[in-house]
This record gives sequence, C-alpha cells and structure tokens, in this order.
Amino acid sequence: MSDNNKKLQIKDTLNDLLEDTPSNNKNTESNEYLSEKFPRKLKKVIITRAAYIKMIIIAQEVSELLNQSMEVYALCIGDNGVIEDILIPPQKVSSISIHINASDILSLAPYIRANNLNIIGWVHSHGDMSAFFSSTDDSNQITVLNDTSNYAEVDNVRVKYCFGITVNLREELFGIVTTQFPSGDIAHEEAIFEINGNLLPDWNENKIRKNISEELKIKIKKNINPYNFINKFDDNNKLRKEKDLLSKHDRYIIDAFLKKNNNSNPKTKKLLIRFLKFKNLNKNSEKLNEDD
Repeated sequence: MSDNNKKLQIKDTLNDLLEDTPSNNKNTESNEYLSEKFPRKLKKVIITRAAYIKMIIIAQEVSELLNQSMEVYALCIGDNGVIEDILIPPQKVSSISIHINASDILSLAPYIRANNLNIIGWVHSHGDMSAFFSSTDDSNQITVLNDTSNYAEVDNVRVKYCFGITVNLREELFGIVTTQFPSGDIAHEEAIFEINGNLLPDWNENKIRKNISEELKIKIKKNINPYNFINKFDDNNKLRKEKDLLSKHDRYIIDAFLKKNNNSNPKTKKLLIRFLKFKNLNKNSEKLNEDD
C-alpha cells in the first residue's frame, strides 16, 4: 500500500461497513503497558478452508501471471471474527511493493454489502521472501484497523480488532491480530491460525485457480516504476558500475533486505553490493577448485 495513501478514506461512502466516528489512536509499542484492567488480547485468526486455499492461490497466480515473484494485496471479509472469503481489489504490484487507492477498495463494496459481510482484515503476499511484517505493514495494519468496524466481546468488554496476514509462495503464513481497547490502547499479537470447515462437494480447485488467474489479469498491473531501493543511488559512477555487475537475484536480495529493515542509507547499499560481489567471487573460486 502506498505511503501516500495512509488513510484509505473510504469511511464516508461505506457507512454500513466502516467506522462512523474516529477512534482514539493511542498506540503503545509494548504489550507490557497493558495491565490487568484490560481484557485479554485477541490472538487467533479463524479462516475457512476455502478462503485459506484461495489466499494461497492468489499469491501463486500473481507471480505466475507476471513471470516473477510479486507482492499482491487482498481483503479478508467475513462475519463474527471468521474470514470467509478473500477479495482482490485493483492494484499496481512489484516484487517489493504494492500501490492501491481508496477507489480500488470501494469497487468491492457492492459485493461486500450484498453478502452481509465485513472487512475484517487484509492479506498480502511477499512472493518468495519469508512471511513477516515490515514497518510499512505495521502502519497499514493500523490504517485498516482505523477504517473498519470489527468488534468482539472479550471478558464482557467490547474491543475492536483487525487481522493482518502475510503469505509467501512456500505457503508459509505470518499473522498479526490487533486489539484496540475502549481506552484507545492498541496491542499487536502474533496470530495463531485455525483453518476451519470442509470444502463444498462441488469445490473444483482447478476451476477456482483459473477464475482467480482471469480476475488477476483484469485487476493487476505491473508497477513499472516501483520504489526500488537499489536504483536510488547518487551520481556515483563507480557504484553504478558495481551494481550493474550484480545478477537480478542479487539485486532482489538487496531490495528485500532494505525493505524489511526500512533502510535506504547509501552506505548500507554499498556494503550489501560489495558483500554479494565478494560472496559470488568466492563461490566461483570454489567451483574452479572443485573442477580442478
């Protein structure tokens, strides 16, 4: 999700789905701050088997469609705290970022209303990277929490919640359940996943995969100008030459590392480039010795 679109701004036109009044966004970084006066924090993500499989297929098919590891964003919708379906909004994707506008989210509103469901979270793929939450993902999690209205009764207290899920091509999952208490304090807990229910008798995974692939062709565009850390060098001819010697895979590794650590420091980039060059030279040297 683009940093330029931190607020989804879908509140005014989705009154039946979204929060009517702004919440107190008092956020605490440490769960130790939450004393016994608070109800317990939510930890479990319950998802139907059909929604889980669909989530995996979306992650796989977007990379298949664009012939490289790609991120993709989707909404988790459901009722009573159970994720029942995964919806794909229009978006621009790259190997390390996603750009999505409020209008893209709004395009899904008729379906959500017609099925009496709610937006209860979001999921995104990290392609062939590991499943984790970056600092940008943490920020997006708060945005989704603020712009949706999901409540659960916990210890006789009405708390607000939101699910955030990351998945990769190896079908690894990472999740965060965010609980907002009546005081406004927010707690993030690593999710425990529970996959529920059986597939319907007429479930056809090949047909589902084909339909998702066709939907992605319509809704997904490759971001031809993604925020690519490794290309953001100063006018330094020597560094540019060193960068050009790297393989596409090495460039991807650097992009992924810098994104995960939210670091665009040129010195860090330079060290990473030279480390990978040194590593590759050693690999080639070892291979030559083996051949001898």
